[in-house]
Amino acid sequence: MIKNNIILFIILFLSYKAFTQVLQKPFTRVLFIGNSITDQNDLPEIYKRLCRANNVKSYTDKSIYPAISIYEQYFTKPSVKNGALQIKELSKGEFSSAQIKIIKSNWDVVLIQGREPIDFKNLSAILAFDSLCTKLKIKKLFLFEMYSLILFDSNERKKYLNEWENNVKPTLNKGHCKLLPIGRLFDLSNDLNPNLELFPDNCHPSFAGSVIIAASLFIELYGIIPGLTCFNKDLNEENLIAINKVLSYYYYRE
Repeated sequence: MIKNNIILFIILFLSYKAFTQVLQKPFTRVLFIGNSITDQNDLPEIYKRLCRANNVKSYTDKSIYPAISIYEQYFTKPSVKNGALQIKELSKGEFSSAQIKIIKSNWDVVLIQGREPIDFKNLSAILAFDSLCTKLKIKKLFLFEMYSLILFDSNERKKYLNEWENNVKPTLNKGHCKLLPIGRLFDLSNDLNPNLELFPDNCHPSFAGSVIIAASLFIELYGIIPGLTCFNKDLNEENLIAINKVLSYYYYRE
């Protein structure tokens, strides 16, 4: 316990020391592409709150539809009618709404989330997003890593983790898409903080889960663990300490 507290103190000190570096970071434009998992708790807004609280200027936008896959985001024309997702095939020369959002604005970062790319169709869509973002010279393209896999039972999980490591990850490594380690962070949180609820409905993230996702993106972009005091009204002190603990252990472990 004492050792853990010392480690956390050192990490917080290093984060404070590096904090002034964030003030020098340029204005960042981030596009969120996803489904209800990204929409839950309004992840783009949580990320903006985090940026404001840590003196980082950022603009965000989103292309979000319930239950949509990464493939459908890129290769179809989605819409919502009476709360249900409607999918239409693209006509020749048409672009999906996600493609249009990417093309029309000068983004620094694009984050895509959807059902796991174990399905070849989703993997092909990720590669298509990667190609488009590379062509437009977008600096960072992120994909949630293994978010859904940690929800499966042990047999399914082992099967799909093998598929991820042997086929999906090597394919993604050929491009420029960077993995945002959401599944790994949630796994670690379950080990370190079993009382911190991450999946209230066994699918969508809790508010604490969404904060972990937003903070992970912040760390990947700026290299430091952000202060989380802006969420004092949403999470109790114990939860905030638990989130800091997860982020510190993952990003500062040797």
